[in-house]
Amino acid sequence: ALWERLVKVDYEEVEIVRQLALHAQEQKDFEEAASYYKKGIHRLIKRRDISSVRSLFTALLSLNIEQFGYFMGVVEQVAFESKGTAVALLRELESAYKDDVDKLIEVQKQMLILDGEDNVARDSLVRSYKLKYKDHSRLKSCLESSHLTSSFNRDVIYSIEDFETNIAFDKGTFVFQNSTNRIGRIRSIDENDVIVDFAGQTTKQ
Repeated sequence: ALWERLVKVDYEEVEIVRQLALHAQEQKDFEEAASYYKKGIHRLIKRRDISSVRSLFTALLSLNIEQFGYFMGVVEQVAFESKGTAVALLRELESAYKDDVDKLIEVQKQMLILDGEDNVARDSLVRSYKLKYKDHSRLKSCLESSHLTSSFNRDVIYSIEDFETNIAFDKGTFVFQNSTNRIGRIRSIDENDVIVDFAGQTTKQ
């Protein structure tokens, strides 16, 4: 109780916050533990003690709380001070969310935003895309045309944007035509043409 009161009046104290988090964790009060870990992380970022954030971040992550958005927000704040530390936190997230391909892709994309030359992150992102779109008929061509899998010298962020734009379209996908306010369905698609079926009509784009 004394420690808890001290934490409330001393807005920079971190070590006691860490001890309170550990105590709550030992008592299986994971919500309380998470609250203290977050408080500690916030205080460390505020005083720019970025190198100390990782241990609390890892401890919070170990609680298996579903707060992906919070973790990514911490990474963003840390990146302002240290991109290297931010990438290290993203590696922790990559491991924690290895079975959630959508979150995995978001983590790997953020790695490349911070370091476009990170070939390990690039290869991992391609693997994640292949897993997510394994049944997509245009997966291979979309990867090739975006240069994500080639040695072509291009900003990887543009490659990601191209891939995600192109992969959104496949045979059977419904599309909206702005000029006529109609919804159609793609009958076939390749690098040159898109054939869309509208009610009673076929249109070649």
